[in-house]
Amino acid sequence: MRSALPLVAASALCPSRSTGQGLHWAQLQRLFEGFDLPGPLPTSEEDAPLTAGQILRHAGILLAASGAIYMLVFALSLRTRFALFAPTWLFVAATAWPFNSDICCTAPLSNPAARAATAAIYKPLSFLSVCMPIPTAAFVKADSLAECRTLLTFFQLSIGWLAPVLFSGLREAKLFQQHQLQRWQARHPPERGFSASLYHSL
Repeated sequence: MRSALPLVAASALCPSRSTGQGLHWAQLQRLFEGFDLPGPLPTSEEDAPLTAGQILRHAGILLAASGAIYMLVFALSLRTRFALFAPTWLFVAATAWPFNSDICCTAPLSNPAARAATAAIYKPLSFLSVCMPIPTAAFVKADSLAECRTLLTFFQLSIGWLAPVLFSGLREAKLFQQHQLQRWQARHPPERGFSASLYHSL
């Protein structure tokens, strides 16, 4: 699987709707356009307060629309150096961003009830943008489309990129510790340098 990451990165260089990663996001958009999922609120109760269950259900819809689970599973199947994996997979994750606006315009995410639920999820997360990978400034009023795009990007960065990067880093750091122990047992000096410092920090 070491050769898989360069191939994925190469496909991301051409994120059109007919090639590479762009084809996946275009297919995801068509999938959501084909499902007229009910909003979290009945039409006659759009002004009613949202329940926790309704908000969680809509968060699940946003998570599915972001493709973050696909990115997570795909990333965990790769085996490559952490120092190469982290920036390359961030670049791959970024290929999804141009398609977020179109996905947010699909029926399950653009109806009034869905917009209300999106705003309910966006509001508390916007206050945490300083310490979390949310690409928006805190306290800035955004329209419903911008809120939806922001939440999709948040899932893509936190679950699709950050989670597998942390997993990859911790896994590789553990292997490096075992390697250092073997060198110590063989009475060899420990390895030093950038990689060693990086693994010790994880």
